[in-house]
Amino acid sequence: MFFPRNDEARGDRLRREQVAKQICLDCPVQRDCRDYAIASGEA
Repeated sequence: MFFPRNDEARGDRLRREQVAKQICLDCPVQRDCRDYAIASGEA
């Protein structure tokens, strides 16, 4: 859900990103996860 496929179409990517954002919205470790993603170059 959080990482794209190489052959992913734009519409599929947008839908996948929307679902991922919904998952993150209420996550209790959102800040830690975001900080890790930024520090490791994932974001």
